[in-house]
Amino acid sequence: MNWKLWFVLSCFIVPCQVCFANSDFVIRSVQTAEPVVALTFDDGPTRYTDDILAVLEEYQVTATFFLIGSQLKRYSDYVTRLIPEGHSVGNHSYDHRHISVQSEADLLKNIAKTQLLFHDLLGILPIYYRPPYGDVNSKQELLLQKHFSYLVRWSIDPKDWDRKQSNNDIIDHITTRLKPGAIIVLHERKRTVRLLAELIEVIHLQGYQVVSLDELINF
Repeated sequence: MNWKLWFVLSCFIVPCQVCFANSDFVIRSVQTAEPVVALTFDDGPTRYTDDILAVLEEYQVTATFFLIGSQLKRYSDYVTRLIPEGHSVGNHSYDHRHISVQSEADLLKNIAKTQLLFHDLLGILPIYYRPPYGDVNSKQELLLQKHFSYLVRWSIDPKDWDRKQSNNDIIDHITTRLKPGAIIVLHERKRTVRLLAELIEVIHLQGYQVVSLDELINF
């Protein structure tokens, strides 16, 4: 199936309400009174995905993984575990290039290639999209609404990619900003694996449950 055919079919596969302007399309958090927060991981799959999954399994926690299309087949063994283990997935572009400088045609090809890979590997078309670097313009938001239910940003960004920060800095940044419905963004890195167990423990000690976006949106 080529990207043009996918583009035509996707208008019928995606629920019709996302084919129109939707004020709830871009989410940074979810309105809820329940003590729940969502963990999201960007830039996977990587060789650290397996280690992250092991920690999540140990603490019986679910999360959402925003995955890059060009890496899906390379780490397909990890990707195919995500849905059966209760996690949710989102499209994070095919190649992690800034999309705000891409033409409409290039953006459509980019998301279509990735959606098709998800469909081939998992049998689904993700309803979540997160633009690389959070970089997207308003015209592209309208275009993306035709193919996704949510454009997901975040309410807590500890910048775990910054080498100047210690593990404690990252954990403190997150736990001092926790609110019901918060969306936390992390990245699939060695550092993340090392701090993840402690982070989950501290979040739990503060009385919060860690959930996937699928679960958070339904609270």
